[in-house]
Amino acid sequence: MIPLAWDECHGFDEKGIVTVAKNGKWGRIDRTGKQVISAIWDSIGAEDVKGMAQVNRNGKWGMIDRTGKLVIALRWDSIGHFDDGDFAHVIQGRKTGFINREDTITIPPNLHANYLHWQDITDVKDGIARSLQFCEVGLKDRFGLIDRTGRVVVQPAWERVRAIIDAQSQRCGLVAIRTEPKLEAPAWVKTLREWLPRFFSADDAAERKVCELHDADGTLIWTSEWRSAWFYPLILTSFATLVLLGDAMFSWRRRRQRVTKPA
Repeated sequence: MIPLAWDECHGFDEKGIVTVAKNGKWGRIDRTGKQVISAIWDSIGAEDVKGMAQVNRNGKWGMIDRTGKLVIALRWDSIGHFDDGDFAHVIQGRKTGFINREDTITIPPNLHANYLHWQDITDVKDGIARSLQFCEVGLKDRFGLIDRTGRVVVQPAWERVRAIIDAQSQRCGLVAIRTEPKLEAPAWVKTLREWLPRFFSADDAAERKVCELHDADGTLIWTSEWRSAWFYPLILTSFATLVLLGDAMFSWRRRRQRVTKPA
């Protein structure tokens, strides 16, 4: 029988352990009422498959084992459960990273907390399949990719970045896109626009978009650039007849520079 000594009490888990609280502090007891984990924590989470649980004290989070021993130091603003790869997501201020069960930082907390998500993907190289994981990470308003070791595969310098698979070759590619600062229109464009306003955009600057394709190891395969034109389609309406001038219909022109051919 468990004595009536606790302010709060949760249900028993499959191991016969119950979480209890007294005077705002949480701990755990077994079916005999013996304290398995002392009630010294402001908050205590559920155990994972290896018996580790999140604990909080004075606003900082860490982890304890089944005996109540502190195995992850109380130094994090937030800490998640360990995943199948034995990595736990941690937050420190506005930055985030990952630690392993030995309390070693595997991915330093220098990236924004809201932009972490692992993408599982399979890459086939030389007939051998390998399972890869990439995490999209944010640094200010730019994004990149890291692998499970914390290595930066694609620098966080892009508006959008994603791992993709080529259906035919089963090779993995890492695609990154960003918008570059606009190019100011040269003087001759501005002069001609004054004389032929229908031929030219009202914008003094042309927008550029850059796209890069990397292989699974982060090596650049090719890069492309799209640039908006300063002139746009000429549309003449004369006696209800619409005249479209061929290629001038496109307000974007694409310039592609191939670095090397994909493997």
